[in-house]
Amino acid sequence: IVTTLMDKMVSNFVQMSESENNADVCYSHRVARAITSALDADSLSALIDFVPSIQALIPEITKNENSSCTHRQLVFLLSKLFSAVLSQERKIFMALDNLQWADSTTLGLISEVLISVCQCPEERERLVFVG
Repeated sequence: IVTTLMDKMVSNFVQMSESENNADVCYSHRVARAITSALDADSLSALIDFVPSIQALIPEITKNENSSCTHRQLVFLLSKLFSAVLSQERKIFMALDNLQWADSTTLGLISEVLISVCQCPEERERLVFVG
């Protein structure tokens, strides 16, 4: 659920980069730069398995076939990705429906990522999460 949500968010940035709206194109480019500043090449490579659309947003990423992530590493990478997006001064509204059906691992991952991201007051002010 979490990685699908992040992938959808990144897919939206890819669509924005192809938009005719100059503000959306500029925002998409700023987000891509923020992500590449926040995460090194190995981290970005590891994220491809979980957020495949990141490769379309940042084409210079190459997939490392030997990369793998522990739960802690995934929380860290998703938190850094989300923080990079929130650093670009647009509000983000995220909604997850039917969370009552999510397993405890998924709920834990959602909780850990949100807690990590919301440690920064500026990022917390830009995020609305409904679940």
